[in-house]
Formats: sequence, structure tokens, C-alpha cells
Amino acid sequence: MKHRWLTVSPPLIWVAIAMGVMNLASLLGNTFGAQPHFGGPLVAWGMVLAYGVFFALGLAVVRGALPLRLPPWPPLVMRILLALIAGWALVTAVQALLVISAMPRDLASPARYGSDELFYAQYNARLVLLGQNPYVGDHLAPTLRFFHTTRITPIRRPPYADPLHPPTDAAVRSIVAAYLADPTAPHPQIAPETTHSYPAGSFLIAVPTVWLGLPTLGWLQVLAFFAGLVGLVALAPPPWRVVVAVLCLLDVDGIRSVASSDFAIWTAVGVGLAWWLVMAQPASAAAESTAMPRRWWWAAIVMGLTCSIQQTAWFFLPFWLVLVWQRAGWRAARQVVLAAGAAFLASNLPWLLASPGAWLQSLVLPMTLPLFPTGGGLVALGLGGAVPLWPTIVYALLEVIVWLLALAWYVLPNKLKSLTYNEPR
Repeated sequence: MKHRWLTVSPPLIWVAIAMGVMNLASLLGNTFGAQPHFGGPLVAWGMVLAYGVFFALGLAVVRGALPLRLPPWPPLVMRILLALIAGWALVTAVQALLVISAMPRDLASPARYGSDELFYAQYNARLVLLGQNPYVGDHLAPTLRFFHTTRITPIRRPPYADPLHPPTDAAVRSIVAAYLADPTAPHPQIAPETTHSYPAGSFLIAVPTVWLGLPTLGWLQVLAFFAGLVGLVALAPPPWRVVVAVLCLLDVDGIRSVASSDFAIWTAVGVGLAWWLVMAQPASAAAESTAMPRRWWWAAIVMGLTCSIQQTAWFFLPFWLVLVWQRAGWRAARQVVLAAGAAFLASNLPWLLASPGAWLQSLVLPMTLPLFPTGGGLVALGLGGAVPLWPTIVYALLEVIVWLLALAWYVLPNKLKSLTYNEPR
């Protein structure tokens, strides 16, 4: 059969379609979603619907709720459909390769950072090497001076209290200049505590980079990205490896962020590694064993350390615990909770003991600071003018409800026991 590599597992086709609509949402947001109009109602609806399809397909693939066999369409129709999907995937993969080719430029200087969190993490790592506590004191002014930047996260307070009208770039530069002239009287839009709004792992992971004298944090992050890419391709069944490699290149925005935008790559790699270490142990063997498999101890340590880098990982933890419970029971789940908690505390213990109040306050800053709303979910409808912008508490409650529903769905018995490759005839 010609083009046999196009005949792949249907779940991978669903994943490819899901990645396609996610890239459509990102394209709409990046092209039209800037202030002051945030793209307008049509762009907002396009982003929300695209992200909705992406998450629906993702959940359906995980739950095995989609057909595991391709429809019995005529061979010509199937070839055209698969060729269109493959063609789109290859075009997107080429875009990703162009982004990868620009990584050396992004790795050359912190001036290429697209987020203030990288400035803060790098400076906090420097403080650790100097024997100072990043959680105590105002380190914002020294950070901005050290990197010669005006990049901050503005706070939603008067005179910029309207969530639809954040300060412009010019206004932010003026605010930062006034702050640097007199750091003792910060502008209402400046919150110096934002320099330490993550657990300690966020800057501990940056210590090797600073110690080695590398110019940016992206060097190790790019290494983690390629290690994850190679790992996924190596773990895939041989007939799927080309397809999996292309799928890994479909998140262009995610790849772009690796070198210079944020440190979310550690969450992705850490959660993925913890999941694989559990899945690599057969469920029957794990259930029959009186001792927790060694790989699961490593998985627990990896998950605990990942949770110590960024609060985003906390929301994946319950799903991972459900996976352990389903494969080996409550005893194993209790053990991995203790091991993961120990790894989290071990990486944060010096600062927890030295400044418990400041450390604890830092963990909730992303949820307690009055930040300007952003995103491509339901909030995009309010930002784009499609519907009124609701109070913050409404979005928070909706997020909690959707997260709980997704967790409940994950707890239910999984229909998708295994993915098998049927050799085309």
C-alpha cells in the first residue's frame, strides 16, 4: 500500500485535529488579540470555540470516547482526508522548525525574554548563589537594573483599575522609571513581591545556568525540550514514530516559549515523566506487588519537584494520583503522596524555615494579586466585547467546577485500555 505511514492509529488522528484547532486559537490570539480591543467579538468567539474543541477532543481521546476505527469510507476519500491532515501537520511542523532555528538568537541575551518571570527566576538564582533569601526584601528594583529592563507585571489598581484598559507599554516604562528613581514609594501598578511568586524550585532549577555563567535560562530549557521530544519518539511504536515526531512539532507557541518566554517546559516534562514512570509498570504487577515499584518512587520524586517549580503542576497532581490508585490501589497512592510531598518540602525547606510567612504568601500571590485578565477561554469573550466581563470570582468558580468535572470524568473507568497498531494490508 502506498503512503503506509499515513495509515496510523485513529487516536493519533484525533490528536492531530485537536492540535490543529489549538494552533488556530493561538493564531487568532497572537494576530488579533491585543489590547485595546482584544480582537473583537468574532475573534473572541473563534478562540473560545477552538479551545473548546481542543479540550473536548483531548478528553475524549483520553477516555476512549472516540471511534478507535476509521469510518468505512472509500479508500480515495480516506487518502484525501489523511493527506490533508498530514499536509497541514507538515506545514505546521516546518513553522516549528523555523522557530527552533531561531533559538540560538533567543538564547544569546536576556533582552529576548518575553516574560518577567524569567528575569525574576534568573536573579533569584543569583541571590541564592550569593547566600541571600529571595523571599525577603524588595528585589524588584535590583532585578530591573541588573537586566536593564522595564518588563513588569502591572497590577490592576487605580489609576489603572479598569480590567479592559491596562497601562500601555509607554505608561509602564514611565511607571518603572519613576519607581527606579525612588523604590521606597512604588507606584500602585507595581508589586515588588511579584519577584518571588513561585515555589523555590522556580529559581533552584535556574541555579546551574547562573553558576555556569550561561547568558539565559533557555539553555537548559531547550535541552529539556529536546530530551522530551527524543523520549516521546523513542517510546512510540516504530510505525508511529514519524507521526509522533510531527505531532510534537505542532505546538508552535509552546516551542517558541521554551527558549525565552517562560519556564512551563519544566512542568510539561516533569508531569509527562512522572506519568510515564507509572505507566511503564504493568498494572497487574503493581497491584500484586507488596512493595511500591522503584520507578514509582522516582515518579513521586519527579512529581514533587515539578510541583515545587510552578503552581500549574498542582492541578495535574490529583489526576496522577488517580492513575496510581487505579493501577495499584490506595496504599500505593498514599505512598506516592508522601514521597511527592517530601520532595516538594525538601526543595523548599530552607526558605520555609527561614521565612515561613513570606514563603507561604508567595505561593498564593498568582491567585491573590489583582492582575489584569488575559487568556483565550471564556474570559476572552469579555475582553473581546462579545459578553460583559464578569467579576473575577465568577471565572474562578467556573474554573474550579470544570476542573472537578474533568477529575470526576478521569476517575470513571477508562475504556481505552491500550492502543494497538494494526498493520495495513
